[in-house]
Amino acid sequence: MNKPMVGREIAPGFVVHVAEDVQPETIEALKEMYYCLLKMIDQKENAMSNPNTNEEVKSWAIVELMGHKVVAGLIQKSEMLGKPLLRVDVPATSVFPEFTQFYGEAAIYCVTFVSEEVACLTAEHVKTNPVSIYVPELITKEQYEETVRKYREEIEKLRTPALAGSSRNDSSDGDEFDSEE
Repeated sequence: MNKPMVGREIAPGFVVHVAEDVQPETIEALKEMYYCLLKMIDQKENAMSNPNTNEEVKSWAIVELMGHKVVAGLIQKSEMLGKPLLRVDVPATSVFPEFTQFYGEAAIYCVTFVSEEVACLTAEHVKTNPVSIYVPELITKEQYEETVRKYREEIEKLRTPALAGSSRNDSSDGDEFDSEE
């Protein structure tokens, strides 16, 4: 059953059609969203019409990056080493302090402009680690050479036909490839 709709003016010259029994709080929320959208549209139009101005245009956004990484924060155009970059100022979360990162255009899949509240909620949800370090477990040259020697011996055993009545595993306890720690 469809409820009767009525027009409610939420801004001069802007009427939305809502259910007749809509709550006043809903109308106020619609007004707030409308003015927020107008502000965002105005910022984007100014940025596009004046691309060479020195005025920094900042917007809150969710940025999707290569590697399924998502960051959210205050973004702005930046330049480093003669290349254009996207600067993202990520707000502090319950796990990490606020931080700034720069991304090149090739790393960016999507930029979604949102309110400050949504950007902060997204940053809290994804909890992007500002510094991710990968350090592989390294072995010494001697450990490497010993491992290669053991594998070569095993390969040679597999290539050499077994002597009559002997098995290639007779002298082995199965642990010849365990690394020494």
